[in-house]
Amino acid sequence: MALKHWATLAMAVIATIGFCSGCRSASPAASFYTLTAVVPSSGVAAANDPATTPVVIGVGPVSLPKMLNRAQIVTRTTPNRVAMDDFHRWAGDLEENFLMALTENLSALMAPLQVRSYPWEGGDAPQYRVAVTIQRFDGSLDDSAVMDVVWTVTDGDTGQSLISKKSAATEQVEKPDYESFVAAQSRAIGTLSEEMAEALRAVME
Repeated sequence: MALKHWATLAMAVIATIGFCSGCRSASPAASFYTLTAVVPSSGVAAANDPATTPVVIGVGPVSLPKMLNRAQIVTRTTPNRVAMDDFHRWAGDLEENFLMALTENLSALMAPLQVRSYPWEGGDAPQYRVAVTIQRFDGSLDDSAVMDVVWTVTDGDTGQSLISKKSAATEQVEKPDYESFVAAQSRAIGTLSEEMAEALRAVME
């Protein structure tokens, strides 16, 4: 009888371990997201005189606060509380992803001028350099994506500051999920790109 009792107990333990293993394997897989270029429809191509040296615009560096410089996508649940979800992450470095989207937008808006991302190695040095400091890049999944940045345009030869501005953008999230949230963040970068392109055209006139 004792042997039968221990056999029954062992079977119960094995069944419990198997059940718990099944619970672990049922954990959701992580999803990865990337910002995309959103070419604004209101952009006007910049003029370029082929008789002069082609103008090169350098974009970057882009800097993030430590709170945002992480793999997890950061959202805000209250004005003083943020959420970081281990199952919803950036597909790579957020600073580089932001820089890529911004550069692609400006390339479309400032065509046919050449727009290059930092660090620019080889080729012509940029005559104009755009540096970006991100102060806020979060928001609420069920409301809107919010972006606050400070950016400067400097003369590539002299280092003189030509423009120094603070820009803000808020984009409504179409659905309360991370994919829609990241799409709204991409649109916010598009809005910033429009503002930068307009300022750059004014400086180059």
